[in-house]
Amino acid sequence: MNNFASALKAQTTPVNAPSPTPASAPLIPYIKVISSVNPRLEVTFNRYPGPAHIGALKNAGFRWIDEKWQAPDTQARRDFLNAHLNAKLEPFAAPPVIPTPAPVPELIVRDTPPDDNTPLGKYRRQVDELVEKLNHCPADIFLEAIDCYYKVVFSN
Repeated sequence: MNNFASALKAQTTPVNAPSPTPASAPLIPYIKVISSVNPRLEVTFNRYPGPAHIGALKNAGFRWIDEKWQAPDTQARRDFLNAHLNAKLEPFAAPPVIPTPAPVPELIVRDTPPDDNTPLGKYRRQVDELVEKLNHCPADIFLEAIDCYYKVVFSN
């Protein structure tokens, strides 16, 4: 066993674990602008910031969420980051306003007048009778009719 252990030790190279960034290293901010319906700013650092930086971030409205300092994106916060962390952020631009879609007109269902003798009136009456007899909606009847017609046309 001693021979095996010494042979293994001879082939093993030491692994140097990365050392944490020392407190004397300059504080480097990494700023990410999240553009979405609710735009926000995310700030991380290369090392743990000191209490002065943490207090300034809190006073500017940033909160520690999911391992990042986050806050809604505003011009005041961009000015703060530019002044205190030497960031080079462009002026704030509000997200585009998404127009509200026009209301969908209500579907008007009307019974076929009994005196409508046009071909369309005839088909409406037939569909109304089928709806009443089969207890299906007109769309289902239409799909079944297409299926039947397809089978007749392409069965040969």
